[in-house]
Amino acid sequence: MVTRAYNNEVGGIRTGYGCTVSSNTASYNQYCGIYTGPGCTVTGNTVRYNQMYGLYTNGATVTGNTVYQNNQSNAAAGAGIRVEYGCLVKGNTVTYNKQNNIYVVHDDNAIEENLVTNCAGYGIYFRIAGSFYANNRASGNGTDYGNTAGQTDGGGNYSF
Repeated sequence: MVTRAYNNEVGGIRTGYGCTVSSNTASYNQYCGIYTGPGCTVTGNTVRYNQMYGLYTNGATVTGNTVYQNNQSNAAAGAGIRVEYGCLVKGNTVTYNKQNNIYVVHDDNAIEENLVTNCAGYGIYFRIAGSFYANNRASGNGTDYGNTAGQTDGGGNYSF
């Protein structure tokens, strides 16, 4: 089933544990477009123009999403994709988000094969040490890769 979550007061799509969120559009929501609990799979969604976060996740697999022009409120911690603990974030196109394209808040995450472009702040920003990143592509960000000390760099991360 395809859902269009548009202009909701708090958030567009919110799940509990172990859900699949696939092929949706979430836009113009006041907090975030898609918010998921642990054990979820988030794939093939279009997430845009949300006030704080495009996609906010914890313990999930996040693949193949298009996430752009989120963080319209311009909050310092806002992001296209906010990642908590134990996530795989792979193969997403994340662009034109105001503060961070991908904001990795905690440890034990893998950030791989994403395209992060045109963010005034960071392409990928790690708040604390303890995650893995590899084979990402970044361009046109204020800083392509931020706070990478203490992360495991699997190689193949390029700025162009």
